[in-house]
Amino acid sequence: MKVYLEFYNPEKTYYYPNSKIATPEQDFPILLSGMRLVIETDSEGIYFYTAPVSLNMLADRHDVDITGLSDEEALQAIEDKMNEPYPEPEPTSEDRIAAALEYQNLLSM
Repeated sequence: MKVYLEFYNPEKTYYYPNSKIATPEQDFPILLSGMRLVIETDSEGIYFYTAPVSLNMLADRHDVDITGLSDEEALQAIEDKMNEPYPEPEPTSEDRIAAALEYQNLLSM
């Protein structure tokens, strides 16, 4: 699933995935602090998927260097990092042993 990030906009109405209205007063009082916080949303920016966090905390969590970037550029860099495909897993020692045994069997035929 693709990740979409945006800065929380107090003028906008967000919904939880169960279609309940996301009210900052009840669920996330930090949204009323005036800090610029990042949330994960859907592609249309309607559904509210994660707890709000600061831009720097999110960058640290995903090991993205945002030094010298504007807020919008930093947000895009973090989103790009979060949407990178997972690397192929390294073969385990059991996989390597099994492959070697199969090769050995083929050679002995």
